Amino acid sequence: MNMTTELYFVRHAASDISVKDERTRPLSGQGKKDAQKLLQIFKHVKIDHIYSSPYTRSIDTVKYLAESHGKTIITCENLRERTIGRWIDDFPSYAYTQWKDFHYRIEHGESLYDVQARNIAEVQHLLDEHENSTIVIGTHGTALGTILNYYDKEFGFERFWAMVDRMPYIIMMIFENSSFKSTKELTLS
Repeated sequence: MNMTTELYFVRHAASDISVKDERTRPLSGQGKKDAQKLLQIFKHVKIDHIYSSPYTRSIDTVKYLAESHGKTIITCENLRERTIGRWIDDFPSYAYTQWKDFHYRIEHGESLYDVQARNIAEVQHLLDEHENSTIVIGTHGTALGTILNYYDKEFGFERFWAMVDRMPYIIMMIFENSSFKSTKELTLS
Protein backbone atom coordinates (compact mmCIF):
# COMPACT_ATOMS: atom_id res chain seq x y z
CA MET A 1 0.00 0.00 0.00
CA ASN A 2 1.41 3.40 -0.98
CA MET A 3 1.64 5.92 1.83
CA THR A 4 1.81 9.49 0.53
CA THR A 5 3.25 12.23 2.71
CA GLU A 6 3.12 15.88 1.69
CA LEU A 7 5.64 18.31 3.13
CA TYR A 8 4.96 22.01 2.63
CA PHE A 9 8.12 24.01 3.29
CA VAL A 10 7.30 27.65 4.02
CA ARG A 11 10.29 29.95 3.93
CA HIS A 12 9.63 32.78 6.38
CA ALA A 13 8.07 36.07 5.31
CA ALA A 14 10.12 39.30 5.19
CA SER A 15 11.85 40.05 8.47
CA ASP A 16 13.02 43.22 10.17
CA ILE A 17 16.69 43.24 9.18
CA SER A 18 17.45 46.07 11.61
CA VAL A 19 17.41 43.28 14.25
CA LYS A 20 20.72 41.45 13.81
CA ASP A 21 20.00 38.58 16.22
CA GLU A 22 19.14 35.54 14.08
CA ARG A 23 16.96 33.82 16.69
CA THR A 24 14.78 36.76 17.67
CA ARG A 25 14.51 38.76 14.43
CA PRO A 26 10.77 39.44 13.98
CA LEU A 27 8.75 39.77 10.82
CA SER A 28 8.49 43.22 9.26
CA GLY A 29 5.08 44.85 8.87
CA GLN A 30 4.91 43.55 5.29
CA GLY A 31 6.05 40.14 6.49
CA LYS A 32 3.11 39.94 8.90
CA LYS A 33 0.68 40.83 6.10
CA ASP A 34 2.23 38.23 3.80
CA ALA A 35 2.10 35.56 6.51
CA GLN A 36 -1.66 36.06 6.69
CA LYS A 37 -1.89 35.36 2.95
CA LEU A 38 -0.91 31.76 3.68
CA LEU A 39 -4.45 31.24 4.96
CA GLN A 40 -5.76 31.54 1.40
CA ILE A 41 -3.25 29.08 -0.04
CA PHE A 42 -3.92 26.47 2.65
CA LYS A 43 -7.67 26.98 3.11
CA HIS A 44 -8.50 23.66 1.40
CA VAL A 45 -5.50 21.71 2.70
CA LYS A 46 -6.02 19.34 5.63
CA ILE A 47 -2.93 19.98 7.72
CA ASP A 48 -1.99 17.23 10.17
CA HIS A 49 1.10 18.81 11.76
CA ILE A 50 2.99 22.10 11.78
CA TYR A 51 6.70 22.21 12.58
CA SER A 52 9.03 25.18 12.54
CA SER A 53 12.54 26.34 13.03
CA PRO A 54 12.78 27.86 16.53
CA TYR A 55 13.59 31.27 15.03
CA THR A 56 10.92 33.94 15.62
CA ARG A 57 10.49 34.87 11.95
CA SER A 58 9.72 31.27 10.99
CA ILE A 59 7.33 30.66 13.86
CA ASP A 60 5.49 33.91 13.20
CA THR A 61 5.16 33.09 9.50
CA VAL A 62 3.18 29.89 10.21
CA LYS A 63 1.43 31.23 13.34
CA TYR A 64 -1.79 32.38 11.62
CA LEU A 65 -1.95 29.11 9.71
CA ALA A 66 -1.62 27.10 12.93
CA GLU A 67 -4.33 29.15 14.61
CA SER A 68 -6.74 28.79 11.68
CA HIS A 69 -6.24 25.00 11.54
CA GLY A 70 -6.26 24.49 15.32
CA LYS A 71 -2.70 23.16 15.36
CA THR A 72 0.19 23.66 17.75
CA ILE A 73 3.52 24.67 16.22
CA ILE A 74 6.23 22.22 17.22
CA THR A 75 9.65 23.88 17.11
CA CYS A 76 12.63 21.85 16.10
CA GLU A 77 16.22 22.96 16.55
CA ASN A 78 17.39 20.86 13.59
CA LEU A 79 15.21 22.95 11.25
CA ARG A 80 16.98 26.21 12.09
CA GLU A 81 18.84 28.32 9.57
CA ARG A 82 22.55 28.02 8.95
CA THR A 83 24.74 29.43 11.70
CA ILE A 84 27.06 31.89 9.99
CA GLY A 85 29.20 32.81 13.00
CA ARG A 86 28.94 36.59 12.64
CA TRP A 87 26.98 39.18 10.69
CA ILE A 88 27.99 39.20 7.00
CA ASP A 89 27.64 42.50 5.14
CA ASP A 90 28.49 41.04 1.71
CA PHE A 91 26.02 38.16 1.86
CA PRO A 92 25.94 37.48 -1.92
CA SER A 93 29.69 36.73 -2.04
CA TYR A 94 29.51 34.61 1.11
CA ALA A 95 26.53 32.63 -0.20
CA TYR A 96 28.21 32.11 -3.59
CA THR A 97 31.36 30.78 -1.90
CA GLN A 98 29.34 28.37 0.23
CA TRP A 99 27.31 27.06 -2.70
CA LYS A 100 30.49 26.45 -4.70
CA ASP A 101 32.09 24.61 -1.75
CA PHE A 102 29.53 22.88 0.50
CA HIS A 103 32.23 22.45 3.17
CA TYR A 104 33.20 26.15 3.37
CA ARG A 105 32.47 27.89 6.66
CA ILE A 106 33.87 30.72 8.73
CA GLU A 107 34.84 30.48 12.39
CA HIS A 108 31.87 29.51 14.61
CA GLY A 109 29.74 28.94 11.51
CA GLU A 110 28.28 25.99 9.66
CA SER A 111 28.97 24.76 6.17
CA LEU A 112 26.07 24.05 3.81
CA TYR A 113 26.95 20.38 4.22
CA ASP A 114 26.37 20.72 7.99
CA VAL A 115 23.03 22.48 7.43
CA GLN A 116 21.92 19.92 4.88
CA ALA A 117 22.85 16.95 7.08
CA ARG A 118 20.91 18.26 10.07
CA ASN A 119 17.86 19.33 8.03
CA ILE A 120 17.68 16.08 6.06
CA ALA A 121 17.97 14.05 9.27
CA GLU A 122 14.96 15.95 10.60
CA VAL A 123 13.00 15.60 7.35
CA GLN A 124 13.62 11.85 7.42
CA HIS A 125 12.50 11.73 11.06
CA LEU A 126 9.26 13.54 10.15
CA LEU A 127 8.67 11.18 7.23
CA ASP A 128 9.17 8.16 9.50
CA GLU A 129 7.07 9.62 12.32
CA HIS A 130 4.18 10.97 10.25
CA GLU A 131 3.74 8.67 7.28
CA ASN A 132 0.66 9.43 5.16
CA SER A 133 0.30 12.95 6.62
CA THR A 134 0.35 16.55 5.49
CA ILE A 135 2.98 18.60 7.30
CA VAL A 136 3.78 22.32 7.10
CA ILE A 137 7.36 23.26 7.99
CA GLY A 138 8.39 26.85 8.76
CA THR A 139 11.91 27.21 7.42
CA HIS A 140 14.59 29.53 5.99
CA GLY A 141 16.10 30.20 2.57
CA THR A 142 19.44 28.47 3.00
CA ALA A 143 17.98 25.56 4.95
CA LEU A 144 15.33 25.02 2.26
CA GLY A 145 17.92 25.39 -0.48
CA THR A 146 20.06 22.62 0.99
CA ILE A 147 17.00 20.36 1.29
CA LEU A 148 16.09 20.97 -2.35
CA ASN A 149 19.73 20.33 -3.34
CA TYR A 150 19.69 16.98 -1.51
CA TYR A 151 16.81 15.73 -3.66
CA ASP A 152 17.87 17.54 -6.85
CA LYS A 153 21.63 17.99 -7.35
CA GLU A 154 20.90 20.52 -10.13
CA PHE A 155 19.65 22.91 -7.43
CA GLY A 156 22.67 25.17 -6.91
CA PHE A 157 23.56 28.79 -6.25
CA GLU A 158 21.65 30.21 -9.23
CA ARG A 159 18.36 28.61 -8.16
CA PHE A 160 19.01 29.50 -4.54
CA TRP A 161 19.68 33.13 -5.47
CA ALA A 162 16.51 33.25 -7.58
CA MET A 163 14.47 32.58 -4.41
CA VAL A 164 16.43 34.86 -2.07
CA ASP A 165 13.94 37.74 -2.25
CA ARG A 166 10.84 35.52 -2.33
CA MET A 167 9.27 35.62 1.11
CA PRO A 168 7.32 33.67 1.99
CA TYR A 169 8.37 31.02 -0.49
CA ILE A 170 6.40 27.77 -0.52
CA ILE A 171 7.51 24.41 -1.87
CA MET A 172 5.42 21.25 -1.66
CA MET A 173 7.34 17.98 -1.75
CA ILE A 174 5.56 14.66 -2.17
CA PHE A 175 6.96 11.42 -0.79
CA GLU A 176 5.61 7.89 -1.30
CA ASN A 177 6.70 5.40 1.34
CA SER A 178 9.41 7.91 2.36
CA SER A 179 10.80 8.08 -1.18
CA PHE A 180 10.88 11.49 -2.85
CA LYS A 181 8.53 11.74 -5.83
CA SER A 182 8.02 15.36 -6.85
CA THR A 183 8.15 19.02 -5.94
CA LYS A 184 5.87 21.92 -6.74
CA GLU A 185 6.17 25.65 -6.06
CA LEU A 186 3.10 27.44 -4.69
CA THR A 187 2.72 31.17 -5.16
CA LEU A 188 0.96 33.83 -3.13
CA SER A 189 -1.76 35.66 -4.99
